[in-house]
Amino acid sequence: MLDLTDKNIYIVLIIIVVLLLILLYPKFLASKKVKVYFGDQQAQYLVSKIREVELDDLYINSIKELIKGPQSKELMKTIPSQTKLLNIKVEDGLARVNFSRELIDNHWGGTAGEMITVYSIVNTLAQFKEINRVRILVNGKQIKTLVGHLDLTHPLKFKAKLVK
Repeated sequence: MLDLTDKNIYIVLIIIVVLLLILLYPKFLASKKVKVYFGDQQAQYLVSKIREVELDDLYINSIKELIKGPQSKELMKTIPSQTKLLNIKVEDGLARVNFSRELIDNHWGGTAGEMITVYSIVNTLAQFKEINRVRILVNGKQIKTLVGHLDLTHPLKFKAKLVK
């Protein structure tokens, strides 16, 4: 049988657990609806789809949703399979998004394909007010182009005319 001291200890422990849950629970549930841009069937336009991502690492989680690909068969994946997001750094409105080598090595090529891939990344990140320019890196290094058609030596901005 529990004496009064043991009961008090249990009550204090229960109160502490409840307080911790109240304080930490919202952080685990905090999420935001973001636009993720996928290619249309003809690889001519980007189509935005709403995904809910955790606020913790918002930019990383948004690009991870892009890497997962679309849930609809009417839309096309824009990032090649096995591509990994290494990191994203944002400073003075510029997002440096760093991918693994598979972004280049596994890309299907073509001018339209490269444009859709690049601007799916740029437009997904540039929707956030803290980001107005995006630079794509591969293995931490600046690249001149993804597959030979689009100049990536300068930061890129949101391209509304590609959005359907």
